[in-house]
Amino acid sequence: MKLWVALLLAAFVLASCGPGDSRPALELSDLVEAAEPGAVIKVSAGRHAGPIVIDKPLSLVGEESSVIVGTADQPAVSVIGVSGVELSNLTIDGGKSGIEVRDSIEVVLDNLTIRNAQWHGIFVQDGSVSITDCVISHLQADYPQGVEINNSDARPPSLVEGCVIHGPVVEGVVSHISHVTFRNNQVTGSTQRGIAVTEMSDGRMEGNRVSDAVGAAFYCGDMSHCSVVDNLADGVAAEGVGFRSSEGHGLVVHFHSQAFVEGLEVVDVMGEDVIVMLGSELVSESVYP
Repeated sequence: MKLWVALLLAAFVLASCGPGDSRPALELSDLVEAAEPGAVIKVSAGRHAGPIVIDKPLSLVGEESSVIVGTADQPAVSVIGVSGVELSNLTIDGGKSGIEVRDSIEVVLDNLTIRNAQWHGIFVQDGSVSITDCVISHLQADYPQGVEINNSDARPPSLVEGCVIHGPVVEGVVSHISHVTFRNNQVTGSTQRGIAVTEMSDGRMEGNRVSDAVGAAFYCGDMSHCSVVDNLADGVAAEGVGFRSSEGHGLVVHFHSQAFVEGLEVVDVMGEDVIVMLGSELVSESVYP
């Protein structure tokens, strides 16, 4: 009860202090630092300065128009070395990445809008996450990625579901050396690969749509095992760099990878619907549930 009172009071101060108010307003970062493990912090409407570093289990729950503002030199929100964090109903504006998760599991990211970050909307390194109903747009770097999950094969599988990624992005959603499910996502304006399971990953791509893409809509590569089920590639142009794998394909299965493919719809692509390369193969049974 005391914790809830303190957090509600702090939220009230944040919401009520104006330019002429002499009362000191607690920063959101101060609330996070002071919170006890397991706390639920209600983030009031308005703009709150980042970076925010979360290294204990807690929840940040936004109201309508709750915005965390990052800077270009570090993530707007970092989740580091923890189990059991939830971020929901928030807008993240800016940051080197909008959200970065490292060495953490049981991280839930729900109903987030991420815009104007530099390199990634969401970057996961050695972690396990559930990312649902996100919108990522206006990334600023030359070669940005919407969601990247990297070096997480020792962690429980991760999920990215119901997200919308607006390009230009090099890759909309991608995994490296991880166990993942990418389901019901929409990627527009990718310039290399829309959704990719690569570098010895095990993954399922299901019910996704990639449109107005360049290179390949879907990619299973580098000794990965993929189930590719009920996806749509709608408009894929050639990348123009001379690589056969980048000639505007619906699905590329590349370099000793295995893919189970079912229900792939391909519309208006410059290359092949499905191209299998460099020791890869299509298999008759799902290789990742």
